[in-house]
Amino acid sequence: MSMYEYLTQNSEANSSFNLWMKETTKEWIVPVLKTYDFSKVRNLVDVGGCSGFQTAMILQKHPQLQAILFDREEVVSEANQEMSEEGVASRCQVRCGDFFDSVPPGGDLYLISRVLLNWDDERALQILNNCRYAMTNSAKLLIMNFILPNKGVSRGHLLSSINLLVLGGKTMRTESEYYQMLEKAGFQSPKLIKTKGMIDYIEAVLV
Repeated sequence: MSMYEYLTQNSEANSSFNLWMKETTKEWIVPVLKTYDFSKVRNLVDVGGCSGFQTAMILQKHPQLQAILFDREEVVSEANQEMSEEGVASRCQVRCGDFFDSVPPGGDLYLISRVLLNWDDERALQILNNCRYAMTNSAKLLIMNFILPNKGVSRGHLLSSINLLVLGGKTMRTESEYYQMLEKAGFQSPKLIKTKGMIDYIEAVLV
């Protein structure tokens, strides 16, 4: 079975995975959040946002924001407690669902963080298409991920990609591969936003 099928059937493993996501968010994501300008965002939709620690950190830093945290029911089971502990529960709606079926409407920024790397091109494209269907023309998409350079891939990048291959049967994508997928999904003007950490951003729009 796939990793996510296993997590669905094993609650203890799922809790451990959520904890791992939280700890790596602290290490990899939180230090680079300041790289992106959230000041004009009013309604954030975190697609596949796990237990919500990342969403909570963004809400803490940007008091003008409201958020929707969206993921499978068993994944967000601890999210309301997480939001309460971080003091942002009043500004975050926790919604359950499958991003292969649909994504909640109403956001002006759709965040996909460390999600697409877990799926093959067909499934990743389905997630992007569902985001496009939910978005207005003025909304933006923000992919936060490990993004391989088109040339000069480092040994560290290659080892990380092999690790992902062993874990989930997928390899990391290059910047140009993300751009090609975004174009297929109907997005325009993709822009790479480099950080000084392991995680970078790609921002894209519909028009």
